[in-house]
Amino acid sequence: MVRNDLESEGKIDMREIGIKKLTMGMLFVIMVLSVCCATGAFAANVEISETTLDEIGVQYRGHIRNEGDMPKPVGTMIAGPEAFGTQGQGLRLEGVCIELTGNLPEGANLSYQVHVKDIGWMDSVANGTFAGTTGEGKRVEAIKIKLVDLPGYDVYYRGHVKNQGNIPMVDGEWGWVKNGEELGTTGLGLRLEELQVKIVKQPEISYDQAGTYGPETGVEVIERDVSIEADGVILQNLHITGNLTIAEAVGEGDVTLNNITVDGDTYVRGGGENSIHINGGKYKDVKVMRTASGKIRIVATNIDGLKVIISENAQGQEIILEGSFGRVDVEAINVKVSTQGNTNIERVTLAYYATGAELTLGAETVVGSANIYVPVAIKGQGKIKEAAVWEDNVSFETRPDIVYVRPGTATPIMPPAPEPEPVTPPVTPPVTPPKSSDATLKVSSTVKGQQVTSLGTPNATMGAETAGAATITAAKAADTSNADTFITLFDKNNAGASVRVVKYPIGATTANFATDAVYTNEVISNGDFFIVKVTAENGAVMYYRMVVTVETATYTVAGTVSDFAGGSTTMDGITVNLYAAADTS
Repeated sequence: MVRNDLESEGKIDMREIGIKKLTMGMLFVIMVLSVCCATGAFAANVEISETTLDEIGVQYRGHIRNEGDMPKPVGTMIAGPEAFGTQGQGLRLEGVCIELTGNLPEGANLSYQVHVKDIGWMDSVANGTFAGTTGEGKRVEAIKIKLVDLPGYDVYYRGHVKNQGNIPMVDGEWGWVKNGEELGTTGLGLRLEELQVKIVKQPEISYDQAGTYGPETGVEVIERDVSIEADGVILQNLHITGNLTIAEAVGEGDVTLNNITVDGDTYVRGGGENSIHINGGKYKDVKVMRTASGKIRIVATNIDGLKVIISENAQGQEIILEGSFGRVDVEAINVKVSTQGNTNIERVTLAYYATGAELTLGAETVVGSANIYVPVAIKGQGKIKEAAVWEDNVSFETRPDIVYVRPGTATPIMPPAPEPEPVTPPVTPPVTPPKSSDATLKVSSTVKGQQVTSLGTPNATMGAETAGAATITAAKAADTSNADTFITLFDKNNAGASVRVVKYPIGATTANFATDAVYTNEVISNGDFFIVKVTAENGAVMYYRMVVTVETATYTVAGTVSDFAGGSTTMDGITVNLYAAADTS
């Protein structure tokens, strides 16, 4: 339930209207979360709005021989397709930073890779990361640039190369390469001196004649924008990586979308009261713009989670909804919204600036939850399961199952409830602390009771760690009791972490660490080493390497030569042998 979700987060404290309305002093913030009752495989968003997007562009800077970081001052960028670099001055490009500009879709970026003298192709970088070198006198010889997750656009680039001039040349003209193609040379020792980059929007595909477009089976991918320019167009089984526009030229006609996936936005600028039919598919945002007819119907079938936002731009329009919708937000002044047929809406919101709006729910309509921020009369026989009222002068022709009212707000006008149902106080769920990522050892770790000299530097990759050191006596090395002053303990900093320890003789391979037997207090020889794997609560891993030095035992025995009867004697429990030097007289 929306109310329980938000009250459990401490965001609201509302009271259900029963016989009387209770008051409280906490901030009234409700229904930010959706009612989770959608079950379909796909979700779609429909937004009725007028949107202006910034043009997508590119900008760059870099490092030039003898000039350093350019342009000046440091931090400024050159907007594409203006030139970065020089011509005719013998100055090489040594590195570049390139990034996209404008209103970018989530996840969109630009990736680039440079070929550098004595290095070759360096790793690809993205989003303004520097590619190349500085202070090493190494020229950039070639570059590849491509777009990532930006359908409907191409990246073009060209440059100036030592001894070759402007490249590429196409039919005697300075042309462009695009979308990951190589610009420059490799293996010729020629520097790239200048670079120009631009982002170009791909031309859209237009359907301007009535008919059915798309395969009968399977899915056809269209990697650009698509526009519908005529009444009677049916699109089927298409995956459009750009935007989809239902243009004004559709007039009051109909458009049908059968199993269409649109990665970009879907704009509806045309259509009438029987106009837009959405049957299955997947949509990012469907934005229905102002139409000349002033009246539009959206029918959604075989799809869950469809979102409809009727923005301020739709002032005075009439919107008819039928089918399955995840969310309907009403923001326009004097807009008329109604439902018909078997319609289910997960959530309806009437914004505070939607003055004069009307909402009429058909008898077969079910609304999961409603947020009401503006005076409004909600008409019709449709059912609202939960309603949250933020403003005075709200009325319901059909009483919602549950009504919450902001403190200080007048109780809405509605038919009386037969009997108020008791409300169970919400229970705040226990908060589970995040799992620790600490996979480190304490510096107080011991080997045979002797604190380690150094833990070294651990690494998440076994074999990449820097070895630590421990020094123990021969007596400690020989002990296997692991008791008192002979304890071997690689102690973790976080109690929730786990530790696995394996000992290896000097020079041994650690390739089978995962299955090698763990250390159980065996004798340690000089040069033996431990591999210690520490696994944090959240699964993060660090490997330590600990090399052990065993000190040679030194004994001091009190005695004189006269003590060696028969050439040997025993002193302090140690047998001492005496050997005479060979006579050479």
